[in-house]
Amino acid sequence: MIETIELSDALPAAYLRTLNFSVRPKHTELNRISFVISGENLNQALETFYLNPKVRILDFCSAYRELRGMLFTFKKINDAGK
Repeated sequence: MIETIELSDALPAAYLRTLNFSVRPKHTELNRISFVISGENLNQALETFYLNPKVRILDFCSAYRELRGMLFTFKKINDAGK
């Protein structure tokens, strides 16, 4: 079953991206950006983040940079549309 959650914290979002979950930015009401994450067994994977899992650090850093790039691109597109 595919689950979907919305997070405002980039660190767990990057961890979930490292696990190949779908992550996309979303503009919130307060002019902030959150991440909509979806995939199978998502809640279980998120719980493992808070148990301090062992991850390949370069994969995590790559996912984190990818999310930061999404944020800047998403913000730039939204600012251009105003």
